[in-house]
Amino acid sequence: MKALSALIAAAALFGGIQLFHGGSVESVANEAAPSNSYRLVANGDEAVCAVSRGAEISDGLSLLTVAPKCRRLLPGIEQAKFWREQNDGTVAFSA
Repeated sequence: MKALSALIAAAALFGGIQLFHGGSVESVANEAAPSNSYRLVANGDEAVCAVSRGAEISDGLSLLTVAPKCRRLLPGIEQAKFWREQNDGTVAFSA
């Protein structure tokens, strides 16, 4: 779990991860995305995959679904199962 958290933190630190969300955001398949679907973008739009925020478990903690191709984008991310909203507006994924 620490390795996954460190990997995600390093990618974010180097500007590797950006989440885009909005009512008009399109999914990777260029279809309208539900409000709980996001695009995970690394290295300036070089690679993209889909992640979805699932049911809320507790305050700020929700289930997470990561598309299979995200593994190529960020190895180890497929182990993440939870989405946690931080007070500063950032999101953390954890196993």
